[in-house]
Formats: sequence, structure tokens, C-alpha cells
Amino acid sequence: MKNLMLLVFSTLIITNLMGQWEALNEGTRGKYNAIDFIGDDTGWVAGGESGLFGGKPTLIKTENGGETWKVLRLDGNYAISGIDFLNDSLGWAIGMKAGLLIKDKSYILNSRDGGTTWAIQSEGSGSLYGIFAVNDRVVYTAGAEIDSYVHRGLVFKTAKNFSEISTTAGIRRD
Repeated sequence: MKNLMLLVFSTLIITNLMGQWEALNEGTRGKYNAIDFIGDDTGWVAGGESGLFGGKPTLIKTENGGETWKVLRLDGNYAISGIDFLNDSLGWAIGMKAGLLIKDKSYILNSRDGGTTWAIQSEGSGSLYGIFAVNDRVVYTAGAEIDSYVHRGLVFKTAKNFSEISTTAGIRRD
């Protein structure tokens, strides 16, 4: 009897908590892996699909708290696994090209126009899963590389002023 009461009580709590969430992107297509908002209204959701030879990136943006979403075009053969914007124009994303017939490859991308256009700043082996921009000069990423079936953790940092440069910048390991 005690277990039955606990089950009913747990179900009621979970149902009530889920009722507090509202779907904001009904009708959009894609698999989403990352989300970032810089306030109540402006935010990005990113992801992509993986296949035999890589994937196709997906990126959508809202400027009205999720009432409407704009699909942003990303060229490339990778899925976005992380995204972080400092303001409505300056942001970073990390992408991974992974598939059954290719070796994992990671990308670090930068946008200075709110996600309309992106430039690849760095690419390398392994997989990146998280990104955090401290300011327009310091950005961290984290991930893993598989070496002989053993995962080796990776952390990268850059200290370039991305708001002043227009060429591809390298990411160095500290």
C-alpha cells in the first residue's frame, strides 16, 4: 500500500512539473543539442543530424522569446554540439563531423552578426561537447579524443580578440 501511494504521489508531481513547460518550436525540424539565450527574448538553438559521412547542421534563432523562430543557414557537413553568445551579435559554436565511415573531426566556429554567417576558426580531431565564452577575448571548449579505445579528455582555450579580426584564428592547448 505504501509503494502504491508513493507511485501515485510521484506521478502527480512529475505530471504537474511537466505542465509548467511550454513547447516553443512546434513545427520546426531537426535534432537539437544546444541552446543559448542572452536575455528573455533573444536565443539560439542548434544541432544537426549525423549520417554515414557526417551530418547537416541545424540552427534556429528567436528574438521574441520563442514565439517565432528563424532558420539560419549553416554550410558544412557537421552537427552543432554547443553554442554560446556574448551578445546579440558575437557568438561561438562547436561542431562535430562524425559518422560510421569517417574519423571524428571537430570545428570551432565564430559569428559576429548574430548567427547569420559563420567562419571556421579551428578544426581538429576528436569531439567537442561544450563551449563557454568568458568575453570577446577568452573562449573555452571541452571534449574528448579516442586513442586506442581510451577516451582522453581535452580542454582548449583561446585568448584572441575576435571582435577585431576577420581571418581564421587558431585554438591552442594550454
